[in-house]
Amino acid sequence: MKPNGLRWLPAMLLVLMLVPAFAPQANALGLAGDIVEIQWGGHPTKARIDHCRSEGCDLYLWDAGSGKWSDGTLWVATSEIRGLKDHVNNGAVAPPVDRTPPPQQAAGAQLATTYKIGDRIECNVTGRWQPGTIVKAQPGGGGELFYLVNNDGEAGTWDRWASSSQIRARTGLISETAKARNELTALGAPKAPKAGSLDETLQNLIRERYELQGSKEFPVTVAFQGFLVGQTHAYARPDVYGESADGPGGTASTTVYPVSAQYTHRHAYRDAFLTFQQDEIYKCFKNAFGKWQCNAASGGKGMINKFREERAG
Repeated sequence: MKPNGLRWLPAMLLVLMLVPAFAPQANALGLAGDIVEIQWGGHPTKARIDHCRSEGCDLYLWDAGSGKWSDGTLWVATSEIRGLKDHVNNGAVAPPVDRTPPPQQAAGAQLATTYKIGDRIECNVTGRWQPGTIVKAQPGGGGELFYLVNNDGEAGTWDRWASSSQIRARTGLISETAKARNELTALGAPKAPKAGSLDETLQNLIRERYELQGSKEFPVTVAFQGFLVGQTHAYARPDVYGESADGPGGTASTTVYPVSAQYTHRHAYRDAFLTFQQDEIYKCFKNAFGKWQCNAASGGKGMINKFREERAG
């Protein structure tokens, strides 16, 4: 009979042998701070890992409109997350790999190889076809080939794994980023106003309304496509609530310059540029301090369109 103090030794040794085999799996899903992608509201959405378990992860969601991460986390199943990292290989999680395929499967995989690294293709893993480039190929379970694809105009952190059925040869499709740039270019721009002119003064006032929202790292820029100063009129008398149709800041002797302006304001974020196309009416005049001001007024169409351009780096 073994001494009482040694009866637990075989079980202890078994536990110690099993722990290293299972430990790496805890990190195989991703670490806190890793950037991934999910479908949210029907659109691909960037997310940041808070922590992961085998069945899913708690994620912070990125709001491109405000340029901030969500305050709380959202639990998402592992199968619904793209871009999870395998920290053993320090790369995007590849599809399940059949490490010991029968010879006939391996041979079939070679015959099915249609694309190679560097091939320009079109890929559909988010519900729409996008042009991209093959950056890696790897056989999955059963010998089927999977490809890591970088969509045109997107940073490498957004590379996605796709099966052969999700890839096709180029058809001339352009990326959403290229399409947005083409549409923005087509808007055109009027001739720059003469230095020191009333048009230049009023355009600068409207431009400053948006540029002040930006920063040195993430600036906001404004480009005009149309600008017209209308017939002047006297400042509208305040109503019973003390409000004038021309906005605050004027007096009975103030001359108001109505302005119709069509322009875009482009906001820089870490992962993209968002551009908004506007059609607005302003009431501009010199206030009691002798300074020009422009008040937003009704009558314009407001936001006409919105464009998104991915940042490649």
